[in-house]
Amino acid sequence: MEQKNLRQTNGAPLYLGIAGAVLLLVNVILSSGVSTAYVNSVYATAGLAFTMSQTVMLALSLVFFVIYPGIFLILLLVGANKPRRGTAFAVVWIVFSGLGTLSALYSLFASNAQIRDLSNQLVPGGFYLYSILGLIGQVCVLVSCILLLKRLHTPPEQPQNLEAANP
Repeated sequence: MEQKNLRQTNGAPLYLGIAGAVLLLVNVILSSGVSTAYVNSVYATAGLAFTMSQTVMLALSLVFFVIYPGIFLILLLVGANKPRRGTAFAVVWIVFSGLGTLSALYSLFASNAQIRDLSNQLVPGGFYLYSILGLIGQVCVLVSCILLLKRLHTPPEQPQNLEAANP
């Protein structure tokens, strides 16, 4: 019977995953005010009376944070220092963080001028601050999962048997 190579989640994969989740949370918090202002301005230019409160927008942002990277962070912390992490965890989150990285790159370079202007007015540090924080968070999660996948496919070190080497 083939024994699976289940390895512990600790060290660099754990710390990069935690750092990525924290950076993504900061990104969500900083972008919530900009999202509210942008939605309100789009509706106002269309002649519709619609106001989305900051509380509602923050609640929606937190729901999205709970979905990703919240679930990732919970699974990462639950599996820390326990030899039960398999390949599926790393592969699934590589896909999610890869798509998130592409989305962050797209929003960084292809966002419209109105969003950048609102961001520069509402967010300390402006648009590029929270966009780059989100991108770095996505990359941290991606690298964390790649390191974990590499660790899973690297055979564990076998202790040297000194008695067998010296007959």
